[in-house]
Amino acid sequence: MYLLLDMTVSAEVIVKGRYTAVPDTVNGIVTTRTVNNSDKTQKSLLNTYRFEIEEIIKGKTSDKTIYINHHYSDTVYVYEEDGSGRVVGTVEVINPLFVEPKEDQSVIVFLSSTALEREYEGATEPFIVGVNDKDELTLYSNGLNEKNTSETFQTYRLKEGYRLSIEMPDFNFEDTVTGKCVSDIVTIIKANQLN
Repeated sequence: MYLLLDMTVSAEVIVKGRYTAVPDTVNGIVTTRTVNNSDKTQKSLLNTYRFEIEEIIKGKTSDKTIYINHHYSDTVYVYEEDGSGRVVGTVEVINPLFVEPKEDQSVIVFLSSTALEREYEGATEPFIVGVNDKDELTLYSNGLNEKNTSETFQTYRLKEGYRLSIEMPDFNFEDTVTGKCVSDIVTIIKANQLN
């Protein structure tokens, strides 16, 4: 149950509920380190979903409706190596861990708050657990060992003579959640709360 314990400790708020709307898309600006180790800016695309809370398992929120950001992609600017600062091209790198949540399916989400009121993001990866009609759980992640088929590098062709290779993270989570009952997981979460 190590994965569940890690998810529990990492999360400020754990709630059961449902995603209820098509997402809004927002661009966040983040700083990243490029190959030449100078700071450059990239655009980060977040899909923000409305979420209706049915039960609070850990933490506190006075709102029954919250918004959850899912990191979808980054637009990476590639600069000329000669130091001129000239942009050679851009590449949209899809987050290999992005999972589109299913609207109106019961889920348990493990969240951290953001700087905005009523807005949250995944506290760890994975952070979504589906609940079926029999109260059995399914862990949602592209980082599970049996699903991890991504290549070590993704290569993008920018224009003649320019290519960008991005090393992809190697994820290998062992799924110790799927098939368990909601009540068993809630008991483990409540027994391991640090606050």
